[in-house]
Amino acid sequence: MTLLFVLTAALLLTSGLVKLRALQRVGLGIAILPVLEVLMAVALLAVAWTPLTGGQGFMVAAGSLTLLLVSSLRVGFTLRAYRRERERTLGSRLAVYVKYLSKSPPEA
Repeated sequence: MTLLFVLTAALLLTSGLVKLRALQRVGLGIAILPVLEVLMAVALLAVAWTPLTGGQGFMVAAGSLTLLLVSSLRVGFTLRAYRRERERTLGSRLAVYVKYLSKSPPEA
């Protein structure tokens, strides 16, 4: 059971940190579910060496993986909405950029 908890904690920690980094890179701030993933990973590492019955251990691991799934879906939907909004405004952003480049500097 200890190995299962350690592997689940490693998966949660890695997933949570990757999601936090992805959201931070595009400027969407910090989401609560990836933070909960990281905290759950720390809690699983603390619980890994306590004796639990098979049913309790399975419920903890299943709950952790459910959090992982829900968090992944939520971050995926958030990033998809960000990407669609960015694609929608691409033409206007490109026009502003071209206008900026085409302005000639004032002659001295």
